[in-house]
Amino acid sequence: KQTDAVFESSFERTLDAVWLFDPKAGVFVDCNEAAVSLIGATNKEQVLQLRPEQLSPEIQPDGIRSVDHTAEIIALVEKHKNHRFEWMMRHMDGRDVPLEVSCTAIVLDGRSINVAIARDITERRKAEQESRELNQLLERRVAERTAALTTSEARFRALVENASDAIVVF
Repeated sequence: KQTDAVFESSFERTLDAVWLFDPKAGVFVDCNEAAVSLIGATNKEQVLQLRPEQLSPEIQPDGIRSVDHTAEIIALVEKHKNHRFEWMMRHMDGRDVPLEVSCTAIVLDGRSINVAIARDITERRKAEQESRELNQLLERRVAERTAALTTSEARFRALVENASDAIVVF
């Protein structure tokens, strides 16, 4: 009973979205308020009994259909008892939200359940994109500066090599 109370307290109070997923039925059977908030639902009832692909764009960023990807993930969790992956979820307002998900198979009340803990990684993705853009900008600037130095060196070399007077550098 104490373990149940700890689980219930952790389940409801964690900042991460937690979903209880029935892999046999293919539907969510419970979730915490963080999950409800993450997808922009008004209550749990709006979310429960939905399939993951119903809360996702038809195609995931890797080009695989969400329904096919769901089946792959269920099989991986069943085989390895856990799996970590990224998933694109569709918020109720229509925008796509990238998630990092950790899914673990457990037995709860005598049935197999997958506990999926999801975290919004929108800010991380934005920072990664900004970093890539800054790196590209720096690479362009280095290439431009290298080209300018190469041109300047070639002009200076041509001036020295073709000068009719003696040139001495101290």
